[in-house]
Amino acid sequence: MLTITPIDDKTARLVKVVGVTNENTVFTNMGCYEGYNNYGTAEALRIVVGEFEGKEYTITAINGCSFSHCRELKEIFIGAQVCHIDWNMYQCVSLLNIMVDPKNKVFHDIDGVLFEGKELKAFPQGRRGKYVVPEGTKKLGNHSFKSSHIEEIVLPSSLEEIGINAFYECRSLSEIVLPPKLKKVSMNCNRNNKPISQKFFLADDSGHTCPLTISDVIKRFPE
Repeated sequence: MLTITPIDDKTARLVKVVGVTNENTVFTNMGCYEGYNNYGTAEALRIVVGEFEGKEYTITAINGCSFSHCRELKEIFIGAQVCHIDWNMYQCVSLLNIMVDPKNKVFHDIDGVLFEGKELKAFPQGRRGKYVVPEGTKKLGNHSFKSSHIEEIVLPSSLEEIGINAFYECRSLSEIVLPPKLKKVSMNCNRNNKPISQKFFLADDSGHTCPLTISDVIKRFPE
C-alpha cells in the first residue's frame, strides 16, 4: 500500500457543505463537484468537520458523488462520527487510500480500502494492478469499484452478492471469476442498459471455471 501523509486538522481545508439537518452534516452532489467547492485540487481531505453558513459542524454523512472530479485527490480520511456513506464517486483518478478513524463504529479500512462490516464499500480508483478481496467479505457494495484502474481482481469464496454497477467503467478489468457461493448480482439500476465490458467465469468448489455470458449471469443470479 502506498502511504500518503494526511493533512492534519490545523492545515486541513474546511469542506463546504450544502445541507445541515439536526446538527448533522450531509454532503450533496453538486456542492462537491470540482468548480463548486474549495478542494477540487486538494491531495488529501480529512472528513471530520465542515462549514455551512460560517459555522462548523461535525460531518456524519457523505452522499452520492461528493468527491467526483477531484482528480488530484490521493487520500481521504473519514472521521469517527461518519455513520453513512453513499459511495458513487467518479473520476477520482488519483485516489490511492481511503482511511478511517479507528474510533469509527460503522466503517473501517483494510489497507486503505473502505469496508462497512463484511461489505467492501469503496475501492480507491487510482490503484492499478491486482487486488485480492479479503476472505470473509460477503458483498461488493454499489459502485464499489466504479471507474477503478484495477487490472485483476480475485473474489473470495465467501462472497454472496455484487452490488449495482460494482464494476462500472472498469476499463482495465477484462475478466471476473465469480465464486461458487455467489447468490446475487445487480448489473445495473437500468435493466435496459447494462454497461458491462468484462468476461465472466463461474468457479466451482474444485476451482474449475466455465464461461458465462451476461445473459447467463442475469438468469443465474437474479437482481
